Amino acid sequence: MTFAAFSTPAQAEPAWMCGGNWFCAYDGFDGQDQILDAYGACGAIINIGNMGKGDRISSIWNKLPNRRVNLLNWTGSAWETIWSTVPGDVPHNLGPHANNRADAVEFVC
Repeated sequence: MTFAAFSTPAQAEPAWMCGGNWFCAYDGFDGQDQILDAYGACGAIINIGNMGKGDRISSIWNKLPNRRVNLLNWTGSAWETIWSTVPGDVPHNLGPHANNRADAVEFVC
């Protein structure tokens, strides 16, 4: 059984807004325009493409103390890991190989 909790902010917030112990993703670089804050059980995958948010993530912040988070791209037949962040990592702008390519977020223990 997988479990994932998430919310979608109703309006733009200041840069790098992210609640404690959550994974946050942003449409813009430098933590601008948060589009996802999430927590998931080990092995959970949140398909953000199905939420209309695929191919939009440009920056992330993994504040989860015990979960690695992978950004996944759907290749048409399988999930491909395009970015991985360790538990409690610092905020990141995504590089060109991952920017605006993520279709899902995976939580790994």
